[in-house]
Amino acid sequence: MAVIVTSGSRVEYCFLSEKLKDVSGLQWLKKGDVIAPKSATAKFNLNSANINEAKQDEGSSWLDEWFDGAPQIEMNEDVIGLGSYGKTLTVLFTDEAIDDEEDEYDD
Repeated sequence: MAVIVTSGSRVEYCFLSEKLKDVSGLQWLKKGDVIAPKSATAKFNLNSANINEAKQDEGSSWLDEWFDGAPQIEMNEDVIGLGSYGKTLTVLFTDEAIDDEEDEYDD
């Protein structure tokens, strides 16, 4: 799971679950990074009323669209505007197994 706070088209901060932290090669989002352009979050953030009125949306996106070096796993995406804070909260999650593709024990 990843929890991402955005402002406009940019990342404010990001938290990752332990499982995502363990994915070899996955690069964390940093403040100022551009969000995934085809994501539900990107579309949501185009309309400031979504944020100001604390609206919610959901969709799906690919983990590797958000994080460089990540495997291509379809993620559910829940988005909510944070009202007067002027920011958006996004939660990326999946029921699919997230395995480290470079597991040294795989043959």
